[in-house]
Amino acid sequence: MHLYLTNKLLKAFKKAEKIMNESNDTMDIFQEVVSTDQHDPFFSWHGNLMTVDQDDCLVLTNDGTGLTLIFLSPYEEDYLEFGDWLSEAMDRMMQRMGFSETSINAYFNHYSRPTASKASDAALIGKNSATLNVLHMYMEQADDEECFQESWSYKVSMNKKGEDGSPTAIDAFSNQFERIIGTGSVSYSVDVAELEVRLKLEGAKDVIRIIQVPMHYSFDDLHTVIQKVFLWNNSHFHQFILEDGFTLMGSEGYYHMQHYNRMTDDHIGSGAHHTLSDAISYDENSVIRYIYDLGDSWEHVIQLRKIWTEHKQVRPRLKMMMGDPVPEDIGGAGGYAYYLEVMNDPEHPDYDDLKEWAIPFEIKKRQLNTVDEINKSL
Repeated sequence: MHLYLTNKLLKAFKKAEKIMNESNDTMDIFQEVVSTDQHDPFFSWHGNLMTVDQDDCLVLTNDGTGLTLIFLSPYEEDYLEFGDWLSEAMDRMMQRMGFSETSINAYFNHYSRPTASKASDAALIGKNSATLNVLHMYMEQADDEECFQESWSYKVSMNKKGEDGSPTAIDAFSNQFERIIGTGSVSYSVDVAELEVRLKLEGAKDVIRIIQVPMHYSFDDLHTVIQKVFLWNNSHFHQFILEDGFTLMGSEGYYHMQHYNRMTDDHIGSGAHHTLSDAISYDENSVIRYIYDLGDSWEHVIQLRKIWTEHKQVRPRLKMMMGDPVPEDIGGAGGYAYYLEVMNDPEHPDYDDLKEWAIPFEIKKRQLNTVDEINKSL
């Protein structure tokens, strides 16, 4: 494992050794320039110290895949222990990607003690620097309490193209990993939850969707799945309320509360920082609530049906749907009840206006409201 570091980042490592009066025992830093030809791109990284929202971020990008690792505001001791941080980061990322323990061990069997030297390849330095744009797009994923930013790193890696041409850096990592340890040798172990999501309505039957979601998905990811299966527009804030009252806000809302000093409740967290496996089991949080649009207050009850393990990569899936979706910005359950009343009475004075207002929604419903079409979007 070799890291090609900018002068700025190398100085940060040297400064940490000077301040702590200790040497880095977890990583060897060479003074001479090391050619990129000496290392397989899968095990070589370029790194820089970048500023995001006034915070220092140590950002590594993998040369062969584009996989990105982000470390927020590292302290001097973090620099001295960076070799350990790097191996922990890769272990957590591979678990998040669904690799089995056997595959993770196989990766570390090929993983040598980290070394570092000055970066000199302008193209690879540029690719690392360009990652800053993607970091800014998803900085609400940042967790001020952690050095290694697992959620942020995963989100960025899922939203940048892989260096081998794969759709994402995560896909590229899986492909290149097979190249290293052999096709067919990579195995997965993905816990999957089947959830019944029930939208509660007044004076009408509940709208029900049964979905299957990998347990390594964050609650932010679950929110995205729910939005798609109910044909919501993802245009309002949301929150998940666990059985003990602990509330998980959407990452964007949480980020703004945290950074504008409005965070006063210890019982609120970010949906980006908690995975389903962190919270949901047969014994705990088997029933939780999801509120979408805090004005209209659409309440969904989420009930765990079962959990099982798949030994393959898993995407979320809509298994079954009952009931039509509800139009956005209709005024909550009461407003929807009024909408149904009007639409069932062509003589109602509001009929023509509401019918015209609902045209975009009705078109969307006709085009997308099937299990097959929704699964394509997932």
